[in-house]
Amino acid sequence: MGVVSNESLAEIITHRDWDISRLMPDSIGQQKTYGERVKGGALEAFIGGLYWIAGFEETQKFVLSLLSEEIEYFDPANNYIGVLQEWTQKRGEHPPVYQETFRTGPDHRPHFTVRVRIADGRTFEGSGPSLPDARQDAAKTALKNI
Repeated sequence: MGVVSNESLAEIITHRDWDISRLMPDSIGQQKTYGERVKGGALEAFIGGLYWIAGFEETQKFVLSLLSEEIEYFDPANNYIGVLQEWTQKRGEHPPVYQETFRTGPDHRPHFTVRVRIADGRTFEGSGPSLPDARQDAAKTALKNI
C-alpha cells in the first residue's frame, strides 16, 4: 500500500479517531469495498480545500505532520505495480498493460481478476476485492515469475 492511497488515508482517519461517518450514509461508510475509498477521498478533498485556502506552505506542513509516521515506515518494495514498472523501464521495454478479465460477486462485495501483460508477451493474473488490489496481485505474481 502506498503512503498516499485511499486505504492509508482511511487508516489515518481511523487512527486519529476522526469521525466523518456523519458525512456519509452507513450503507456506504461501513462497506469494506467503498467505505475506505470514500473516507480516503474525504481526507483528500479536505487537503485540496486547505491548499486552496491556506496555500502550499501551510498545506505542506499539515500533510507532512499528518503522514510523518506513514512516510517513515513506507516500504516501496510492497508497491508491486511500481516495482514491475521500474523493472520494465530499466530494460527499455514498454510498460506493463493491465486488463480487467473478470468481475464476480454482488455490487456491494465485488471480486476482480486482472491480467498483466509484459513486453515479451507473457501474462500473469491476480485478483482482489478491488481493481487496485487485483492489479497489485497481478504485478506481484509477475514479479515472482520473471
